[in-house]
Amino acid sequence: MCRFGEIFKGVGTLTSRCDDFVAREFPLVDQVTYLNNAAQCPAPRRTVQELQRWAGRLMHAHRPPDVQKQLQSARESLAKLINADSSEIAFISNTSEGVGLAASSLPLNPGDRVLVPEPEHPSLVLPWLNLHPLGVEVDRMSWSGSGFREDDLLAAVGERTRVVALSHVQWLNGFVSDLAHIGRFCRERDIFLVVDGIQSLGVMPVDVCECDISVLAAGGSKWLMGGRGNGCLYVRADVARRMRPPLVGRHGICEVSEAGDLCLYPDARRFQTGAWNLPAVSALQTSVELLLGSGVDWVYRRARKLAHRLELGVADLGLCRTSPSGNENRSPIVSFTTGDLARDIRLVGELERRDIYVSLRDRGIRAGCHFFNRTRDVDRILEVLDDFSW
Repeated sequence: MCRFGEIFKGVGTLTSRCDDFVAREFPLVDQVTYLNNAAQCPAPRRTVQELQRWAGRLMHAHRPPDVQKQLQSARESLAKLINADSSEIAFISNTSEGVGLAASSLPLNPGDRVLVPEPEHPSLVLPWLNLHPLGVEVDRMSWSGSGFREDDLLAAVGERTRVVALSHVQWLNGFVSDLAHIGRFCRERDIFLVVDGIQSLGVMPVDVCECDISVLAAGGSKWLMGGRGNGCLYVRADVARRMRPPLVGRHGICEVSEAGDLCLYPDARRFQTGAWNLPAVSALQTSVELLLGSGVDWVYRRARKLAHRLELGVADLGLCRTSPSGNENRSPIVSFTTGDLARDIRLVGELERRDIYVSLRDRGIRAGCHFFNRTRDVDRILEVLDDFSW
């Protein structure tokens, strides 16, 4: 495996060795300028080959895989990525499923309240609103500008607040929440901290222990580069024992007593029901192993360096940046606007006509740099922005 972190050594561009590796694993980078990683990342070639290997096995059902060995290996890889224990990892199909499991399993009672920053992604909000018929209410803390102050969020915590739910990285503009500060506050008050990690896992260091996270859910289609239909659910060991899954299957229980009482696993395994989508699990693990081999700290530094180059160029062109400016709240996502929605729409269309891919979101045009992007990708989008007829 090419260890990017060792080869890069702080140089401004990839060495030819790593350049060749990126071209081999991510052929898309030589075909288009792809900066839409906050929507979906391309999967590495090795991950696609792993899926193809599993597809080929469908013709050979008489040679079943060692399911438990495969699952445990994938759990260990994901646990290493976020500094968790492998027993605290379960597999999910998307972020919504993971947040939904948290909402339906945590010990909440009528009158309890869930605090959510506003705006947030619907995947994080809808599962809690679904508890309204049960008497659980959702409180919104509105924020504007490029982000919110963590102390303002915590000041909105009330006597009946039992859950604080938020994204590690905000999907609209890349604002990064101080999870360590929020998590410490919540744990001291026995408040569950539920985190949507889909915009950070794979491109930023995440330490669930340091941040006192109760539950973290992340689909694999974005920065984890694992494709759609897979993801991971982290549930802290002491929290898992207090949760009652809405669905139970044979893989989630230790035994059934003679009286018919279920003995659930005391950890995240209690959320696993029946047969797994092993091809998806294996694909996700393959991409995670690539990230671990490269070094997540290096991946983040590389992506942030590219994002910073884009930020400086956007500012030089007189565009309004809507992503945060403070170092502590910055991710590899860059958001900016022309100041007019109609012009933003035209600009995104012009970029696509030139094979440059970004997203249009409520707070402007969103671009995201991953480690496989290159300096020329940033320079290419800046050239088109400079040429665009305002």
